[in-house]
Amino acid sequence: MTFSDPALPGLAMALDPDALLSRLGAEVRRTGRELDLEEARILDVQYRPGTTSRILYRLRMRDHRAGRSARQLVSVHLARAGTPEPQPRAEILSRYGGRPEEAFPWPVLHLPDGPMTLCAFPVDAALPWLFDAVDPDAVKRALGRMWGDRRVRVRRVKPKPLAYTPEARATLTYEVLSESKGTGVPELRRLIGKMHGRKPAARRHAGAWALWRVARDRLNLAPPVGQAPGLNLTFEERLEGVRLTELSHLGTFESMVRRAARAIGFVHGLDLPLAPKRAPQKEAQVVRRWVPVLCALCPEQAPRIERLGGRLAAEIEARARVCGIVHGDFHPANVLVGDRRVMIVDLDDLALGDPLLDVGRFLASLRVSALRLAGVPSALDAPAEAFLAEYLSRTPDDERRARLFEAVSLLVAAAGPFRLQRAGWREAAAMLVDLAEEALARASAPSAVVSGGAPDRGDLRVADPTDWASDGHYVSTLLDPHIRDMYGAEIGRCRVVRRSASGEKAGETERLRYELRGWREDEPWTLSLQGILQPGGGRGAVSRVQALRRSLESTPDAPILPRPVAYLKLLSLSVWEIPSGQRLSTLLDDHDALGAVPRVARALAALHGASVPLDRSRSRDQEMRSLRARVDGLEGSHPQLLGRAEQLFLEVERRTEQVRQPLVPALRTLNPHHVLVNGEGVGFDKVEKLTLTLPQIDVADFLAHLSLAGIDGDVERHTNAVADCFRAHYLARGGPEDDGIAPFEAAALLGLACQQARQDDERRAKAERLVQLAEARLTTG
Repeated sequence: MTFSDPALPGLAMALDPDALLSRLGAEVRRTGRELDLEEARILDVQYRPGTTSRILYRLRMRDHRAGRSARQLVSVHLARAGTPEPQPRAEILSRYGGRPEEAFPWPVLHLPDGPMTLCAFPVDAALPWLFDAVDPDAVKRALGRMWGDRRVRVRRVKPKPLAYTPEARATLTYEVLSESKGTGVPELRRLIGKMHGRKPAARRHAGAWALWRVARDRLNLAPPVGQAPGLNLTFEERLEGVRLTELSHLGTFESMVRRAARAIGFVHGLDLPLAPKRAPQKEAQVVRRWVPVLCALCPEQAPRIERLGGRLAAEIEARARVCGIVHGDFHPANVLVGDRRVMIVDLDDLALGDPLLDVGRFLASLRVSALRLAGVPSALDAPAEAFLAEYLSRTPDDERRARLFEAVSLLVAAAGPFRLQRAGWREAAAMLVDLAEEALARASAPSAVVSGGAPDRGDLRVADPTDWASDGHYVSTLLDPHIRDMYGAEIGRCRVVRRSASGEKAGETERLRYELRGWREDEPWTLSLQGILQPGGGRGAVSRVQALRRSLESTPDAPILPRPVAYLKLLSLSVWEIPSGQRLSTLLDDHDALGAVPRVARALAALHGASVPLDRSRSRDQEMRSLRARVDGLEGSHPQLLGRAEQLFLEVERRTEQVRQPLVPALRTLNPHHVLVNGEGVGFDKVEKLTLTLPQIDVADFLAHLSLAGIDGDVERHTNAVADCFRAHYLARGGPEDDGIAPFEAAALLGLACQQARQDDERRAKAERLVQLAEARLTTG
């Protein structure tokens, strides 16, 4: 009996290859083309009851004039009346005109039967990059840029579609011939290219790179080759092997299944920076999405399917845990065997989730394979139990949750025979629903193996973000979409320069420099960015600086602030474009500083005068508590200085308590090293501590660092003159009175003294000098 849907009147014909072939033949004859449509075969059916259906066909055609036969992928789209169909761009439709003569005559064909729309591959409204992905010249250009540092010249590319889901994803194989630019030695490589409509290439490649980097010495994985973001393509080496499914008849099958269990168990235990997360609610939604489909396919079993689906969704939401890395589509067909190796492939759905999702998916796939190959679902029970036992022996967890995921996978798999239009799909679907009920019963069995398993991981951040932030390839992959949006450029290479976290608490903040090289409009392009690892506070810092930049846009003398480029949540890494200019710290030993400091004072006063609501503030009491903790630390680092420091702190605390002034936007740290001077103005490159606080905090920090620079360079007289110049120009702009600055300057000097005292003997001597200056400042202020 032909399946139909009243809301999609053309579905019955679209699912009948002979009827569709006859209808298309009539359309071809109207064109006058001598083209015979010889065969139509359904490869995949996507169906949403009462809404849409997409059917992928492979057509075999013969052109009599050319004397050649060809095969063509064509997708048939049906939609409920009033539902808009996505339209391919005019540019794509025009490019189809250059296809070979034997190709399908139309890029898009609208038929009134249904109605329905046919799209010839590679025309796809949701995958606009597909045309370039099958264009050898476009892929040659992309690979040439991707391999720029390898000094190779790509000579030839042969693309071939491998798998395709209309409006969703595509996988292609590429035979690539290249040669060394230096020696001319040729190299032939076979690559796999992957495209996804809803997952950008950068995110997919970042996950694949992270896994390969961590696991390459323990697992056999396809090495990631790179990405072509302009084509939304990721590339990986093609592995040679036989799919595990095809070896089920061999006596060694069980041992290979055990090896697959060990391999996936190793993946589950990794700590990787992954953005996708499969929460229990998402897993339950998978069930809820497929229940209406199965009810429409098997209406006589609809009440039973709805009850089963409701139970499974509720159980998954209650019992699933986010506690490890998951493959997301782990089944025997995604395990290759070659040269006595087990290789895991198709890692596009790598995410943080419940590892037993993969275990249940694999168990269910063995039952589906047994039903298809042997006609009975129990034919591969022994290998299935061996897989589960091996996994649980090495990765202790709850067998009942694995059975629960097995039940979910079996229910979803019940639609598989229909999707592939296999004979007897209704009977197969009913049998798979039976198996899902059996698996759900085992999910509550008292005899199941139960252990604690891994704890939930609600936080996506990795244990060592510094390591990943120092991986130039990984960071450039994550940055690529931001660089394209902001600069219209493509990254080719990223060099990482580590910088010390001078003046920061251990483990609090670390700075890195990213030196990017690439292309913009086919011209070489470079850019230097600063990365700041700031656990827990990076995103807020980016938002605050963006707000301040907007507020200062038309303010005279306003400082040039770093431009936020991206915030990479996985690493707590904010990335900034730093203003250009010469660092003020390099000018302190000559008279150029006296010419620059008035501009610095005016810039700081303009920043303090900005009217911008910030979501973070810091009170005078908080500053004093922080200073008190530093002074207490002298007991261990410089006990001889402790008494003077404590007396100084008490006086600073008393004097600052008298200050009553509104809070203003402030940087909280203003070392001359972070002040940049150029012909256009003054820039500040350390802004991540931006907050609402007293303006004296910035002024005092700047003056205290000037004093330290004078001590370090033995130029105190000169830096004192610079400080007096800065102080005078800042006060002239309406800042707080000098007697209001003095106690905060003494506090900043005391804080620097405590910092210096933690170091070597030479620095301890400088700490004593800083305390002396702080005492003098309180006396004269």
